[in-house]
Amino acid sequence: LFLMRLPNTEIAQRTNHHLSSVENYLREFLRISFLHQESKAQTIICQLTQKSLFLVKEYIVLYKKLEADDHFKELLKKKLLLYRTDLRLDLKDFNTSPFKKKIFQAVRI
Repeated sequence: LFLMRLPNTEIAQRTNHHLSSVENYLREFLRISFLHQESKAQTIICQLTQKSLFLVKEYIVLYKKLEADDHFKELLKKKLLLYRTDLRLDLKDFNTSPFKKKIFQAVRI
């Protein structure tokens, strides 16, 4: 639904999840996918995101499924490019979260 460009509010409604939960799921998916795309080890991703190895592996499996699907591959690529751009802009403006500071130190953007 996210890659189909539905608003988070509609995703929350359709999945019967709270909006803040949906936003958290999507943010974590992008964070983990970004780091995986940058060839970071799963254990490093766990340290940077403070998420369990189980959750990191689940998101990586989902990322790989979407990347292998011709319909979603390009949409996923665009979302991650936007995430990378957002990260870069935040770092440029020094308006960064602790997570983004860790990412900046771990990944050359």
